[in-house]
Amino acid sequence: MQTIDQQILTGERALFKWKYPLWYCNNIRISSSTFLEMARSGIWYTHQIAISDSVIEAPKIFRRSSGIRLTNVDLPNVQETLWNCADIHLNHVTAKGDYFGMNSANITIDDFTLAGNYAFDGAKNMEIRNAKLISKDAFWNCVNITVYDSLIIGEYLGWNSKNITFINCTIESNQGMCYMDLQRLDD
Repeated sequence: MQTIDQQILTGERALFKWKYPLWYCNNIRISSSTFLEMARSGIWYTHQIAISDSVIEAPKIFRRSSGIRLTNVDLPNVQETLWNCADIHLNHVTAKGDYFGMNSANITIDDFTLAGNYAFDGAKNMEIRNAKLISKDAFWNCVNITVYDSLIIGEYLGWNSKNITFINCTIESNQGMCYMDLQRLDD
């Protein structure tokens, strides 16, 4: 008998309704599916998960997970999502909510829209392209961040961070980029 960790689970057109649906799993593939709001805290301690063409309405969805790949995913209630995760790839993702991506590492993002405060606090080794970030305190306490071709609107952008580069970005910030080391702005 195989355990869930030994299986490759594939789901299409699945509907996740309740808490904790995918804890301690490996090798998950989900497409054309929905995680309802009550599926909160749904994917923790899980490794190698790909979700595509789906809606995740549940908050707190990823914690202490790795190998996360989201493609064409809408997250309308992203509060406290992607905490302490690693090896994350987001492509064509929209998100709304606070405390997204806290203490996560090794992140690549392309075509991303986020409306929510305190994004990526403590993130490390991240590359973002073609993003629109509206976030009060984005990139606090971060290390090794590069942002390309993006719009960033945030009151206190980047405080206490190190080695942050913005290339061809439009930035609107009231008191941004304070207490930073090795900051670079290029066009």
